[in-house]
Amino acid sequence: MKHSMIRKAGIAVLCIGTIALMAGCTGYSTESSVTYHIQNGDDITVTVDTTEGYQLNDEGEGSFSITYGSNDLVAEGSFKLGDDDSWGILIDDLNNYGAQLLDGNVDDGLFVAYIPEYDEYDYVEYIEGSETVVVMTASTEQDIYDAINVTGFSAN
Repeated sequence: MKHSMIRKAGIAVLCIGTIALMAGCTGYSTESSVTYHIQNGDDITVTVDTTEGYQLNDEGEGSFSITYGSNDLVAEGSFKLGDDDSWGILIDDLNNYGAQLLDGNVDDGLFVAYIPEYDEYDYVEYIEGSETVVVMTASTEQDIYDAINVTGFSAN
């Protein structure tokens, strides 16, 4: 009888330990975030979904990169001021380099363009609730869309 009680107590302790371990795992994050303090006073958070092996890397001085697996570069990103003058200069630069609009709308502040001069793909987003623009650059069309799909931007 005593042996049976000890055995039941051991099973109960094992079950409670398993439940506690499982509850402890619920806090596991599948995102990586970095907040950048932009010179215009905006705080912009970049978030990458790391579920499928993508990683967010803070490259310093307001720039970041997104890598996959063992540091295969997917895209690089940086911030631009979003005031009217800076936005106009950005659009003029893209036009001067023969940018070809692939997706989105320049007037909406959200688009993907191919830049033949540099053989690169750029994603440009005017971050809602801010005066900041993010520009992500990749060497292939697939990479830019992969980066877009796992990355989010928000003004704090």
